[in-house]
Amino acid sequence: MQVMSWIKLIVPTMFLMYFLLPLLTCSPSLTLKVKDYAAPRYNISLDLKPEQRWHHIMQNYNVTQLKRYIDIFFRMIEPNWSKQVLLSLADVYLHFFVEEPYAGEIRGIAKAAKLPTNEAVLLNLFYESMGCTSIIAEDPKGNIYHMRNMDLFYSDLFKEITIDVDFIRNGKVAYTGTTFLGFVGLWTGQRPYQFSISANAREDNNLLLKNIISLIFSGSPVSWLIRNTLNEAPDYESAVLQLSDTPIIAEIYLTVSGVNSGEGASITRDRRRVAHVEHLNASYGAWFLLRNNHDTWLSPPLHDRRWYFATRDLNATGQENINTDTLYKVLSTYPVLNSGTVHTTIMSAASPEGYVSMIRDKEVISQLIMDFRARDRAWHAHFDDVLKDHNSSTSSDVHYIDNDTLILKYKELLKKRLRIHWNRALLDKYLDRDMVPRGLRVQIFPSFPVEDTSFLSLLKEHNTTSLATMETELEELEGNIKKKCSTELVAKMEAEIERDLTKLKKEIRGQKLKKFNMDLSDYANSTGTVEQLDTFMAVLNNNNLNIKLTYKHSSRCIDFLDINIEVDSLSTIQTNVYQKSTSVNALLHASSAHTPATIRTIPTGQFLRTRQICSSDQSFESQSAKLMGRFRDRGYSNCCIRKG
Repeated sequence: MQVMSWIKLIVPTMFLMYFLLPLLTCSPSLTLKVKDYAAPRYNISLDLKPEQRWHHIMQNYNVTQLKRYIDIFFRMIEPNWSKQVLLSLADVYLHFFVEEPYAGEIRGIAKAAKLPTNEAVLLNLFYESMGCTSIIAEDPKGNIYHMRNMDLFYSDLFKEITIDVDFIRNGKVAYTGTTFLGFVGLWTGQRPYQFSISANAREDNNLLLKNIISLIFSGSPVSWLIRNTLNEAPDYESAVLQLSDTPIIAEIYLTVSGVNSGEGASITRDRRRVAHVEHLNASYGAWFLLRNNHDTWLSPPLHDRRWYFATRDLNATGQENINTDTLYKVLSTYPVLNSGTVHTTIMSAASPEGYVSMIRDKEVISQLIMDFRARDRAWHAHFDDVLKDHNSSTSSDVHYIDNDTLILKYKELLKKRLRIHWNRALLDKYLDRDMVPRGLRVQIFPSFPVEDTSFLSLLKEHNTTSLATMETELEELEGNIKKKCSTELVAKMEAEIERDLTKLKKEIRGQKLKKFNMDLSDYANSTGTVEQLDTFMAVLNNNNLNIKLTYKHSSRCIDFLDINIEVDSLSTIQTNVYQKSTSVNALLHASSAHTPATIRTIPTGQFLRTRQICSSDQSFESQSAKLMGRFRDRGYSNCCIRKG
């Protein structure tokens, strides 16, 4: 998905804003003149039906505001023909896959705003794109503060539809969050006296397409995951676990804070797994966690200087002076506060009554740039230098990479080298025994002989090449660190690295040893004969518990749940519908006391499931004929079956 063409016209201005202002001599940073005000606050009763929960909020707004955003949203979808495709997919997604309460809430919002439900669904998915700054900080007394800036395109429009919501259950606040009119998910929220969460986007291109694709594979919209976590997780540890393990539709950074000292984590998420986690640890100097929209083990992008200024201002403030006022000031300094900032949310789970989102109102930044030009003409030379460095093949970060960034990158690269070293060592063990790891047997060799270990040799060669490349990078980083840092800082860094690597080595060694032993067990247990298996099962079934175990063995096929998986003569995997011999026709009867709409959707869902399982048209036709007979036996009309 492409952003609108007019946005490209402001890129040069944004480039100037990010790079020229820090180079001016009159002030190290710029705090914008703002007139902030609290976002409107509403209650949502979780005791109501989902369709009714948002109705009173929608009545307080002119829906023209929401429709203005919808018009902008659809103009940003390219090519034009894809709009109808996405709307059709949204209908299917809402009808079959969206769980309650979100399906009902979206329908209720669409009805109140007089919008098509498929447009409301797409709006909720499109909000998966935003840029932000999130900060967790711990003061010397162990108090945890959590604040964030929300940055979006069309920030002026979003300011008009930003709301704070208290979700009420049985007369008490279950959780609080900040959202936008028409949006059922949460990007920022707090569970009283337990934890708070904020999310930052990790990528900014082709988001809607990638999100739709991820939905097909049962990923959760991130904002729904955050709301589910606020609703379900009883404490900080449970929240971190739920946010780390749930598949999602968009890569994201999740910042979580608790109520006790050290309860703070910045989670870098891929769609299926955790990529990286940083923890708050004031005893080792990590008294704050800062997150923007880049991986912290990499240098910030050349165009984005929010991380640099926020880090500098936090260090200048100092842990002993940290409170909501000083953090608000950090988040009010340009470019952390910028033309795209919609609101700043203040929260601390230990003091839930202080939760508030402040709508940011600022003057035109371009006028401020002109003021600085008049006071310092030296920006011309610096700007030329920046452009030259940006276009050169050498590192473009030399102007603003500080010591902490260099050291962090060095540490992460050492950890990566250690992991690859152990991967290569373990591959040697597998090759010596002609074994294939369990993960590769499932993912890479589902239809090839298990004895084929040639792929392992390629992996080992790749790891060897990666290690050689890393050695060069590490030497360069180490040289830069020794040039820029004092002897005392280098000594402290080396001691910390040695401690961290020793701990990591122990963890990796334990994990690899456990995995290797599991694979050894797999191979050891797979060398028996069919006769031995029969004898073993006979012993199990010789009992007085009236329990009989059945089994089936084959080197070419397996039955799992309702799927038969078979490897044909061409080593191709074929799938078909599987039913146990004891299965009965348990389809819901057509005369059941359910709504007609529910009855009509059952054939559609069953035939769709059959189509997904069957790998060939022939098997699908055969299974569909059987399924039609089962529906007729349960009283379904031919018209209803044909529509399915």
